[in-house]
Amino acid sequence: MILSRNDNRFHRKGCDTANIQVAELNQPFIECGMKLTTWPESRKPVIGVEESFHIDAPVATVFGVVTDISQEPKWRDKILRARYIEPVDTPCPPAGAKAEYVSRFLGRRIESTVTFTGCEPNAYLRYEVDSGAVRIEGIDRFEAEDSGTRYMLHHQGRFTGLLRLMQPLGRLLAPRDIRSDLRALKEYIESGEYEAVDRLE
Repeated sequence: MILSRNDNRFHRKGCDTANIQVAELNQPFIECGMKLTTWPESRKPVIGVEESFHIDAPVATVFGVVTDISQEPKWRDKILRARYIEPVDTPCPPAGAKAEYVSRFLGRRIESTVTFTGCEPNAYLRYEVDSGAVRIEGIDRFEAEDSGTRYMLHHQGRFTGLLRLMQPLGRLLAPRDIRSDLRALKEYIESGEYEAVDRLE
């Protein structure tokens, strides 16, 4: 998917759209002038996902639930466990903060380390995932929309090692799995089942 710099999803407070270049699969993704890691030619991403959902809840609520990664197994089907390596008691995980994930994908148990690379409360969250077998870079964005929140997610990445053989299947399954997770997140928050996040107070 290619995103134009005129896409309304880029127009949020503090975002200089003049610095936004098109985001195209197999090209570095640029968000508000902040460039993610440049991929070497041999490791350029082959899987890219861009999804957007409206959630009927305030931005602070959606941001708080998404950044409270201990709640992820309740709405992300493939996540078995998630935890910050060091406690996070601020609205944003600080740059360089790391988290440990255990997930299951394509029948394999995958242990991953997530490094958070940028964050603005109630606006965006940037991160990198490296499990040895999978490398992903992602940006989540949050915008007030009507009486709720527009939650937008962009992932790009690739498999390495033996999982490289599964990349064609991954290209088909990753968008479906993410859409399913976002529907579950929407239901989880709108039903009021989520846990309040005290560190946002």
